[in-house]
Amino acid sequence: MLQGSPSKWTVLQPTEMKSVGGATLTKLPDDSILASDPNPLGDAYSIVAEANVVGLRVIRLEALTHESLPNRGPGRDGERDLGNFALTDLRITARGAGTPAVPLEFGQVAADYYFLD
Repeated sequence: MLQGSPSKWTVLQPTEMKSVGGATLTKLPDDSILASDPNPLGDAYSIVAEANVVGLRVIRLEALTHESLPNRGPGRDGERDLGNFALTDLRITARGAGTPAVPLEFGQVAADYYFLD
């Protein structure tokens, strides 16, 4: 998240992580989240974090490699060389204390598909 200056990103600390399809979501020491175990097609993850950020303007989500993933990932399909992560829907809501959740809308969206060796 961008706060103030383009060089200041705030890493969100998840307070709740769930998978509809039964994947295990684990917070790693570098504050990333590793999805493991069942890998059903079309799984949906729900991650709750407290942001305490005023003026949210940018969200960045990265699918990273990890030594526990087939072919180091990203993705968890061991039969392919490049992983299989595909983000098809992203919904972000904000809620203040005691108020209902409000969907956030962003005007510009970009995706970069870059694989590390």
